[in-house]
Amino acid sequence: MSDRFIQMLQTRLYSSLASQVSEAIFGENAQDQGRIKFDDQEVSWTNTGTEVRLLVTDLQTGQISEIIIPTITQ
Repeated sequence: MSDRFIQMLQTRLYSSLASQVSEAIFGENAQDQGRIKFDDQEVSWTNTGTEVRLLVTDLQTGQISEIIIPTITQ
């Protein structure tokens, strides 16, 4: 039971982090760049106007994952 609770809590915390990052990038008061640290991970982003570049860094291993999201321009 304890392992299941911890897993559910971790899932909820990561979901909250994802919402915060999404709001910071695409929300009403969007930021062109920023960085959020959570536990042993860091998410940084840069909005170039044509795309958003996300870098997700595992601070324990140094492994970096890059995600590029094209933005819609009108």
